[in-house]
Amino acid sequence: MAEYARLTAEDFKINQRFFDNNWNCDGWHTEESKWDNYFKMVMIAAESGVDLAGSSCLDVGCGTGDLSKLLRGVGVREYLGIDIYEPHLVEAHAKYPGENFVLLDLLAGPLDKFEGRFDYVFCSGALTTRSASDNYDFAQAMISKMWEMANAGVAFNTLLTNELNEVMGNSYLFNYDPHKLLGVCRRAAPDAEIICRVEDDHLNPQAHIHLVRKKKEDVPT
Repeated sequence: MAEYARLTAEDFKINQRFFDNNWNCDGWHTEESKWDNYFKMVMIAAESGVDLAGSSCLDVGCGTGDLSKLLRGVGVREYLGIDIYEPHLVEAHAKYPGENFVLLDLLAGPLDKFEGRFDYVFCSGALTTRSASDNYDFAQAMISKMWEMANAGVAFNTLLTNELNEVMGNSYLFNYDPHKLLGVCRRAAPDAEIICRVEDDHLNPQAHIHLVRKKKEDVPT
């Protein structure tokens, strides 16, 4: 598997074309589906044992910032949202002027100083954007970087492949094979407890994946 050091110019173009044509709901089909995915991500707190109240969170691919509203509602202490699509960040700043949103490619940094800085890293939908090269390389690089930054855990979601969407195809979105995706997670976060829930859908099934830091008493000595 090749090392995916940073997004390419073509990656940025694909991302921009998709969101230019799918502005509503941060690229989600409906507002309901967007928020449903948010609520499923924050369930990681029950699995990790680290309360969201008083925690610090990084939101990768934050879009227009709506996850910050949910996280602040449960008492998150510190929030940082990053994205590569500037028009969404302009709207995020307008909607939530007190929050911190930054135009940034996670892979290119500069976020090295944030290693182990956040309790949780969330990523809703960003891994599903089609890569200009290999989406599995892209996903492994992203998940590895997110895992480095998380003290308690990482929660993300992706689309999964099935016979229908394989036939139809999509030039902007990528549907992952679930077995290959879990292999990517094991390589990117070898010391994580991996919790995967699959949500079946006729066209676009989803994986909701939580990577949880194992407690010291759970680690063999």
